Amino acid sequence: MELIGLTQERQENETLKRFEIKKKAKFRHKGKEELLAQRWEEEEEEEEEKDEDEEEEEEEEEEEEEEEEEEKKEEEEEEEEEEEEEEEEEEDEEEEEEEEEEEEEEEEEEEEEEEEEEEEEEEKKEEEDEEEEEDEDSVSPSVGQKWSRLMG
Repeated sequence: MELIGLTQERQENETLKRFEIKKKAKFRHKGKEELLAQRWEEEEEEEEEKDEDEEEEEEEEEEEEEEEEEEKKEEEEEEEEEEEEEEEEEEDEEEEEEEEEEEEEEEEEEEEEEEEEEEEEEEKKEEEDEEEEEDEDSVSPSVGQKWSRLMG
């Protein structure tokens, strides 16, 4: 009986050991699953963080590009404005020059007209002087003749 009791006890011990081994194996398996799940979650989080970082970098790059484009546009607009101002200034200068030329031409025309008028006046005076001389010449002898007749 003792033998039977020992065998039974051994069997029970072996069964207990097997049960514990199975239990430990289950715990190990669960632990491994939990570790795997935890690692998988960490990897997913890392990937998500990487994706987020990449998205942020892309957004920053896009913003920088937009800013650069805006700066370029502003510079182009400023250049265009400067060119327009320069063109306007040139046009104004040309207009002023044209006005000055016109004024000079008008002054020259006025001077020419004045000279012509002066010449005409001089010619009239000369004609008048000549007529007076002719009149004096023609009047003088007759007056002279009259005088000589009176005296004579």
